[in-house]
Amino acid sequence: MKTYHEKNLVINNRELRYNGPFRTEDLFRAINKVLEEKQYSKREKKTEESVQPEGKNTFIELRPWKEKTPEVTLMLKIKMHLQNLREAIIEKEGRKQKMQQGDVLVALDAWLLTDYEHHWRMHPVTYFLRAMVNKFLYKSREDRQIMAELQSDAGAVTAAVQSLFKSYGVQKQKPLKEEAVRKAVAEQFQRENA
Repeated sequence: MKTYHEKNLVINNRELRYNGPFRTEDLFRAINKVLEEKQYSKREKKTEESVQPEGKNTFIELRPWKEKTPEVTLMLKIKMHLQNLREAIIEKEGRKQKMQQGDVLVALDAWLLTDYEHHWRMHPVTYFLRAMVNKFLYKSREDRQIMAELQSDAGAVTAAVQSLFKSYGVQKQKPLKEEAVRKAVAEQFQRENA
């Protein structure tokens, strides 16, 4: 992945928490399915694992990205903390299933990465004026569409993880429909840019 000169944080640390039985494979499968549907290239940034007396702790950071144009890239930063994991046999729908029991924290950031500086039409003055107009006056239609797509993609990942947690039957956080997540993300974005 190349170096970008502008990094705009669109969604900051949206957290999903879950405590109870789950399958780690199901969590990865749900996230990967959405990323493939949204045409993101997968990249694993970091993986750490430690074994404690309370159980196994795992930290995984994914940084999937999607190149929209040579100057614009969308990136999601997905951090998963799996803590106090222990193997458990859970009876579900009359069948015994081998699952993990523990605490899960999934944190999501959405980044818009741009590099208009090296665009052939961008002279220093043009680059500066475009940045000022986008920052303080209004965003172009193309920029708004790209931001909306990034918000939608982040909302889809959030909805998939919430749906998975809901399917296990125990949940600390009330699940939201994808439309509600998109609306909340759009409202948060408008408040931050107002």
